[in-house]
Amino acid sequence: MTRLIPSTELPSGFCYPAEYLRVVDLGLTNLEPWLLMDGEALLQANNSLRSRFPQADLVPFAVRRDTDDLACWEASSGEVVLVRHRRCGSPMPGPALRGRFEDFHGWLLQAVTNLARFDG
Repeated sequence: MTRLIPSTELPSGFCYPAEYLRVVDLGLTNLEPWLLMDGEALLQANNSLRSRFPQADLVPFAVRRDTDDLACWEASSGEVVLVRHRRCGSPMPGPALRGRFEDFHGWLLQAVTNLARFDG
């Protein structure tokens, strides 16, 4: 069973998108080089983001294993942003912001493209 971030630790009003929940329920979590996180890895990523970017309302859900990028929702907009996670000390949206997608569906299409082209 997938362990997600508890609702008490999510930004106010944020709900996981139905598309994301369906992908996770189907077990489509290894989209190499992307990995949809759960459990302790997800909780650690969430805690790290909250301490590094306390002003941002980010909800992480995936990590790119060949970089330190995290895919996160911006809770206020529903957009997906790619954040340079560990190696960047600058505030958002500066150099830490690596990309943006309108929603989870847009991110997922790119992740599948990455999967098809990845030679890890």
